Amino acid sequence: MAREGPQPCRVVVFALNNGKSNLDGKVMLSASMRHATKPELCLHFHLALSFFELYVVFKVDVPRWRPKRDEGCRLHRDFYSLHVLPGCNCRTGDFNTMSNHCSWMYANIRNPLVNAPKKVHLNRGRSLRDGIASGVSEQQVGRAGNYGGYTALNRSYLTDLPWDMIRHTAGFPTRSGYFFLLRALVQPPQPLVKKVFATLLDSYYEWLEAPDFNKDDLDVATKQFVEVVKHLAVVLCQDLAVLYGKMKHFHVFFHAPFNDDTYGFLTFRH
Repeated sequence: MAREGPQPCRVVVFALNNGKSNLDGKVMLSASMRHATKPELCLHFHLALSFFELYVVFKVDVPRWRPKRDEGCRLHRDFYSLHVLPGCNCRTGDFNTMSNHCSWMYANIRNPLVNAPKKVHLNRGRSLRDGIASGVSEQQVGRAGNYGGYTALNRSYLTDLPWDMIRHTAGFPTRSGYFFLLRALVQPPQPLVKKVFATLLDSYYEWLEAPDFNKDDLDVATKQFVEVVKHLAVVLCQDLAVLYGKMKHFHVFFHAPFNDDTYGFLTFRH
Protein backbone atom coordinates (compact mmCIF):
# COMPACT_ATOMS: atom_id res chain seq x y z
CA MET A 1 0.00 0.00 0.00
CA ALA A 2 1.20 3.48 -0.85
CA ARG A 3 1.57 6.29 1.70
CA GLU A 4 1.13 4.01 4.71
CA GLY A 5 4.37 5.06 6.35
CA PRO A 6 8.15 5.36 6.06
CA GLN A 7 8.47 1.64 5.24
CA PRO A 8 6.92 -0.33 2.38
CA CYS A 9 3.63 -1.83 3.54
CA ARG A 10 2.66 -5.19 2.05
CA VAL A 11 -0.92 -6.27 2.60
CA VAL A 12 -2.16 -9.83 2.21
CA VAL A 13 -5.70 -9.88 0.81
CA PHE A 14 -7.98 -12.87 1.38
CA ALA A 15 -11.05 -13.85 -0.60
CA LEU A 16 -13.61 -15.47 1.70
CA ASN A 17 -16.50 -17.42 0.25
CA ASN A 18 -17.34 -19.86 3.02
CA GLY A 19 -18.30 -19.47 6.67
CA LYS A 20 -21.21 -19.34 9.07
CA SER A 21 -21.50 -15.57 8.59
CA ASN A 22 -21.50 -15.96 4.80
CA LEU A 23 -24.17 -18.53 4.13
CA ASP A 24 -24.87 -17.33 0.59
CA GLY A 25 -21.31 -18.13 -0.54
CA LYS A 26 -20.56 -14.69 -1.94
CA VAL A 27 -16.92 -13.67 -2.27
CA MET A 28 -15.91 -11.22 0.45
CA LEU A 29 -12.51 -9.61 0.76
CA SER A 30 -10.46 -9.19 3.89
CA ALA A 31 -6.91 -7.97 4.38
CA SER A 32 -4.13 -7.87 6.93
CA MET A 33 -0.90 -5.95 7.38
CA ARG A 34 1.99 -6.95 9.63
CA HIS A 35 1.46 -6.27 13.32
CA ALA A 36 3.24 -3.23 14.67
CA THR A 37 4.84 -4.65 17.82
CA LYS A 38 3.67 -8.23 18.43
CA PRO A 39 4.73 -10.73 15.76
CA GLU A 40 3.01 -13.53 17.70
CA LEU A 41 -0.30 -11.84 16.83
CA CYS A 42 0.66 -11.16 13.21
CA LEU A 43 -1.36 -12.98 10.59
CA HIS A 44 1.56 -12.74 8.13
CA PHE A 45 3.75 -14.62 10.61
CA HIS A 46 1.18 -17.38 11.13
CA LEU A 47 0.67 -17.72 7.39
CA ALA A 48 4.44 -18.01 6.90
CA LEU A 49 4.66 -20.52 9.74
CA SER A 50 1.88 -22.59 8.17
CA PHE A 51 3.68 -22.70 4.83
CA PHE A 52 6.90 -23.74 6.58
CA GLU A 53 5.16 -26.51 8.50
CA LEU A 54 3.46 -27.83 5.39
CA TYR A 55 6.33 -27.81 2.91
CA VAL A 56 9.39 -28.18 5.16
CA VAL A 57 8.32 -29.99 8.33
CA PHE A 58 5.68 -32.32 6.86
CA LYS A 59 7.02 -32.26 3.30
CA VAL A 60 3.66 -31.90 1.58
CA ASP A 61 3.88 -32.23 -2.20
CA VAL A 62 4.53 -28.88 -3.84
CA PRO A 63 1.79 -27.55 -6.14
CA ARG A 64 1.93 -28.37 -9.82
CA TRP A 65 3.22 -25.23 -11.54
CA ARG A 66 2.64 -26.49 -15.06
CA PRO A 67 -1.05 -25.99 -15.86
CA LYS A 68 -3.28 -28.85 -16.86
CA ARG A 69 -5.03 -28.42 -20.17
CA ASP A 70 -8.69 -29.22 -20.51
CA GLU A 71 -10.07 -28.91 -24.04
CA GLY A 72 -7.53 -26.26 -24.95
CA CYS A 73 -8.01 -24.17 -21.78
CA ARG A 74 -5.07 -23.61 -19.46
CA LEU A 75 -6.11 -24.22 -15.87
CA HIS A 76 -3.81 -24.13 -12.85
CA ARG A 77 -5.99 -26.56 -10.95
CA ASP A 78 -3.36 -27.73 -8.47
CA PHE A 79 -2.28 -24.17 -7.82
CA TYR A 80 -5.70 -22.57 -7.43
CA SER A 81 -6.99 -25.28 -5.08
CA LEU A 82 -3.99 -25.09 -2.76
CA HIS A 83 -5.00 -25.69 0.87
CA VAL A 84 -2.95 -23.30 2.98
CA LEU A 85 -4.42 -24.38 6.33
CA PRO A 86 -5.51 -28.01 5.94
CA GLY A 87 -4.92 -28.74 9.61
CA CYS A 88 -2.53 -31.14 11.25
CA ASN A 89 -2.58 -33.42 14.26
CA CYS A 90 0.58 -32.43 16.13
CA ARG A 91 0.91 -35.85 17.78
CA THR A 92 0.56 -38.08 14.74
CA GLY A 93 1.51 -35.70 11.94
CA ASP A 94 -1.73 -36.53 10.13
CA PHE A 95 -3.63 -33.77 8.39
CA ASN A 96 -7.27 -33.49 9.35
CA THR A 97 -9.06 -30.33 10.43
CA MET A 98 -8.11 -26.69 10.43
CA SER A 99 -9.08 -26.38 14.09
CA ASN A 100 -6.33 -28.80 15.13
CA HIS A 101 -3.80 -26.82 13.13
CA CYS A 102 -4.85 -23.56 14.77
CA SER A 103 -4.82 -25.15 18.23
CA TRP A 104 -1.31 -26.38 17.54
CA MET A 105 -0.14 -22.89 16.62
CA TYR A 106 -1.82 -21.42 19.71
CA ALA A 107 -0.07 -23.95 21.94
CA ASN A 108 3.35 -23.47 20.42
CA ILE A 109 3.40 -19.70 20.78
CA ARG A 110 2.02 -20.02 24.33
CA ASN A 111 -0.95 -17.81 23.59
CA PRO A 112 -2.43 -16.59 26.90
CA LEU A 113 -5.90 -17.46 25.61
CA VAL A 114 -5.06 -21.11 24.92
CA ASN A 115 -6.79 -22.32 28.10
CA ALA A 116 -9.72 -19.91 27.91
CA PRO A 117 -13.10 -21.32 26.84
CA LYS A 118 -14.43 -19.94 23.56
CA LYS A 119 -11.16 -18.11 23.02
CA VAL A 120 -12.05 -17.26 19.41
CA HIS A 121 -15.16 -15.32 20.42
CA LEU A 122 -13.36 -13.76 23.38
CA ASN A 123 -10.63 -12.44 21.12
CA ARG A 124 -13.09 -11.19 18.50
CA GLY A 125 -15.22 -9.36 21.04
CA ARG A 126 -12.23 -7.64 22.56
CA SER A 127 -10.92 -6.64 19.13
CA LEU A 128 -14.24 -5.12 18.11
CA ARG A 129 -14.65 -3.21 21.36
CA ASP A 130 -11.09 -1.92 21.16
CA GLY A 131 -11.68 -0.85 17.57
CA ILE A 132 -14.72 1.22 18.46
CA ALA A 133 -12.89 2.71 21.45
CA SER A 134 -10.02 3.69 19.13
CA GLY A 135 -12.30 5.61 16.81
CA VAL A 136 -13.13 3.00 14.18
CA SER A 137 -16.67 3.50 12.94
CA GLU A 138 -19.27 0.84 13.65
CA GLN A 139 -19.78 0.49 9.91
CA GLN A 140 -16.14 -0.50 9.37
CA VAL A 141 -16.26 -2.84 12.35
CA GLY A 142 -19.34 -4.50 10.88
CA ARG A 143 -17.74 -4.80 7.46
CA ALA A 144 -14.54 -6.26 8.89
CA GLY A 145 -16.44 -8.97 10.73
CA ASN A 146 -19.50 -9.28 8.49
CA TYR A 147 -21.76 -8.51 11.43
CA GLY A 148 -25.27 -7.12 11.66
CA GLY A 149 -26.10 -4.17 9.44
CA TYR A 150 -23.70 -5.24 6.71
CA THR A 151 -26.40 -6.12 4.21
CA ALA A 152 -26.33 -7.63 0.74
CA LEU A 153 -26.53 -4.15 -0.79
CA ASN A 154 -23.51 -3.04 1.21
CA ARG A 155 -21.57 -6.07 0.03
CA SER A 156 -22.46 -5.23 -3.56
CA TYR A 157 -21.60 -1.54 -3.55
CA LEU A 158 -19.01 -1.07 -0.78
CA THR A 159 -16.18 -2.93 -2.45
CA ASP A 160 -13.25 -1.19 -0.77
CA LEU A 161 -11.68 -2.63 2.37
CA PRO A 162 -12.23 -1.24 5.90
CA TRP A 163 -8.73 0.17 6.21
CA ASP A 164 -9.30 1.89 9.56
CA MET A 165 -10.15 -1.45 11.16
CA ILE A 166 -7.31 -3.21 9.34
CA ARG A 167 -4.80 -0.69 10.68
CA HIS A 168 -6.24 -0.95 14.17
CA THR A 169 -6.06 -4.76 14.32
CA ALA A 170 -2.41 -4.49 13.25
CA GLY A 171 -1.66 -2.17 16.17
CA PHE A 172 -1.43 1.10 14.23
CA PRO A 173 -3.46 4.32 14.44
CA THR A 174 -6.51 4.34 12.21
CA ARG A 175 -5.02 7.11 10.04
CA SER A 176 -2.55 6.27 7.30
CA GLY A 177 1.12 7.22 7.45
CA TYR A 178 2.22 5.41 10.62
CA PHE A 179 3.34 2.03 9.30
CA PHE A 180 6.75 1.28 10.79
CA LEU A 181 8.23 -2.01 12.00
CA LEU A 182 11.32 -1.88 14.17
CA ARG A 183 12.04 -5.56 13.49
CA ALA A 184 12.02 -4.90 9.73
CA LEU A 185 14.85 -2.37 9.83
CA VAL A 186 17.43 -5.13 9.37
CA GLN A 187 16.97 -7.36 6.36
CA PRO A 188 17.88 -11.05 6.79
CA PRO A 189 20.75 -12.42 4.68
CA GLN A 190 19.72 -13.60 1.22
CA PRO A 191 21.02 -17.19 1.65
CA LEU A 192 18.74 -17.50 4.68
CA VAL A 193 15.70 -16.07 2.89
CA LYS A 194 16.20 -18.29 -0.17
CA LYS A 195 16.53 -21.42 1.96
CA VAL A 196 13.28 -20.94 3.92
CA PHE A 197 10.94 -21.96 1.10
CA ALA A 198 13.51 -23.52 -1.20
CA THR A 199 11.24 -26.56 -1.59
CA LEU A 200 8.59 -24.38 -3.20
CA LEU A 201 10.70 -21.91 -5.13
CA ASP A 202 13.24 -24.38 -6.52
CA SER A 203 10.47 -26.31 -8.25
CA TYR A 204 9.10 -23.03 -9.60
CA TYR A 205 12.45 -21.99 -11.11
CA GLU A 206 12.97 -25.47 -12.52
CA TRP A 207 9.67 -25.11 -14.32
CA LEU A 208 10.71 -21.73 -15.74
CA GLU A 209 13.97 -23.22 -17.06
CA ALA A 210 12.40 -26.36 -18.51
CA PRO A 211 12.90 -26.79 -22.29
CA ASP A 212 9.16 -27.09 -22.88
CA PHE A 213 8.26 -24.03 -20.78
CA ASN A 214 5.60 -21.85 -22.41
CA LYS A 215 5.60 -18.25 -21.21
CA ASP A 216 1.85 -18.08 -21.83
CA ASP A 217 1.42 -20.55 -18.96
CA LEU A 218 2.85 -18.03 -16.48
CA ASP A 219 -0.20 -16.06 -15.44
CA VAL A 220 -0.54 -13.13 -13.04
CA ALA A 221 -1.84 -15.28 -10.18
CA THR A 222 1.23 -17.52 -10.28
CA LYS A 223 3.58 -14.54 -10.22
CA GLN A 224 1.70 -13.01 -7.30
CA PHE A 225 1.75 -16.28 -5.38
CA VAL A 226 5.54 -16.47 -5.77
CA GLU A 227 5.83 -12.87 -4.54
CA VAL A 228 3.75 -13.76 -1.48
CA VAL A 229 6.02 -16.74 -0.74
CA LYS A 230 9.11 -14.52 -0.97
CA HIS A 231 7.49 -11.95 1.32
CA LEU A 232 6.57 -14.64 3.86
CA ALA A 233 10.15 -15.92 3.88
CA VAL A 234 11.38 -12.49 5.00
CA VAL A 235 8.55 -12.23 7.55
CA LEU A 236 9.38 -15.62 9.05
CA CYS A 237 13.08 -14.79 9.42
CA GLN A 238 12.44 -11.41 11.04
CA ASP A 239 9.66 -12.56 13.37
CA LEU A 240 11.38 -15.77 14.49
CA ALA A 241 14.47 -13.73 15.34
CA VAL A 242 12.32 -11.63 17.69
CA LEU A 243 10.36 -14.57 19.10
CA TYR A 244 13.32 -16.89 19.62
CA GLY A 245 13.39 -16.37 23.38
CA LYS A 246 9.71 -17.29 23.68
CA MET A 247 9.69 -20.08 21.09
CA LYS A 248 13.20 -21.54 21.32
CA HIS A 249 11.79 -25.02 22.07
CA PHE A 250 9.40 -24.83 19.13
CA HIS A 251 10.06 -27.56 16.55
CA VAL A 252 10.68 -25.03 13.77
CA PHE A 253 14.14 -24.46 15.26
CA PHE A 254 15.03 -28.10 14.66
CA HIS A 255 14.77 -27.65 10.89
CA ALA A 256 17.01 -25.86 8.43
CA PRO A 257 17.64 -23.01 8.02
CA PHE A 258 16.78 -22.14 11.63
CA ASN A 259 18.55 -24.99 13.44
CA ASP A 260 22.09 -23.60 13.14
CA ASP A 261 24.10 -20.77 11.62
CA THR A 262 24.79 -22.43 8.26
CA TYR A 263 22.60 -19.86 6.52
CA GLY A 264 23.21 -17.06 9.01
CA PHE A 265 20.09 -17.23 11.19
CA LEU A 266 21.84 -17.21 14.57
CA THR A 267 24.06 -14.31 13.50
CA PHE A 268 21.04 -12.43 12.18
CA ARG A 269 19.12 -13.09 15.42
CA HIS A 270 21.79 -11.31 17.44
